[in-house]
Amino acid sequence: MNTGVAKIDYFVVWATVGLTLLMPGICYAEDGGGSKNSVPLELVSRFYMTAMGTGIQTDNARNLDETATGFSLGSGWQINEQFGVEGFLQLDQYSAEAGSNADDGKLESLGIRAVVYPNMGNLYGYLGLGYGEYESDGIDSVGHESVLWSLGAGYAAGPFSLGICDLFLRAEIGFRADMHSGRSETVAQTNSFNEATAQLGFIVPFGVAPEVEDAPDDADINVVPATSNPDLDGDGVENLMDACPGTPSGAEVDMLGCAV
Repeated sequence: MNTGVAKIDYFVVWATVGLTLLMPGICYAEDGGGSKNSVPLELVSRFYMTAMGTGIQTDNARNLDETATGFSLGSGWQINEQFGVEGFLQLDQYSAEAGSNADDGKLESLGIRAVVYPNMGNLYGYLGLGYGEYESDGIDSVGHESVLWSLGAGYAAGPFSLGICDLFLRAEIGFRADMHSGRSETVAQTNSFNEATAQLGFIVPFGVAPEVEDAPDDADINVVPATSNPDLDGDGVENLMDACPGTPSGAEVDMLGCAV
């Protein structure tokens, strides 16, 4: 039963700290020589790892504290400049309200989601689907299995160079539906918890960044002066003044462009 003191999930704390310290050491991204551009261009055709902390506005129907926290770890592939796909593991910790008869609990889930950059710079949207299990921490442990779907929007900032690799920061807000079936031995319970989420984390890509060609300098552009009165027969007299167009090449001409 809940004692009125919020529990701290030390696994989440140390996993976050450890991953933050180890991530630069396990990545091997190199700059391909191109200029820095929007995030989709930097990530295109690359695999990456991502980690995010989660804040949850809980559904009142859970009869738990109005907020919960979590942590996710995943990997993804940015297929092209617009579309990517991510797989993730999520651990959320729920706390019971002080003085209630409820127990603290946790929701462990795994899933996949599509990430879409709609040609708006570093802004993106996502749509996800997953499976999870909720377990309470009480002596008489109860829980449920869940199908979770989510949608939301985010912003990825970067890249920020760490010397041996690049790092992107990301922030998201979204909606998540926990469509579950209870484990009661006497009654089959079905319900849905609808919750708002906010996430903050980072992305570390693997491999060589795509090379992006720099725009040519003005000095590299050969500008040919435009003329509205060319000399088509090449006799030195412009067409407008040439009385004898079509003079043979190399022929000596007068001021009217006629052979002499």
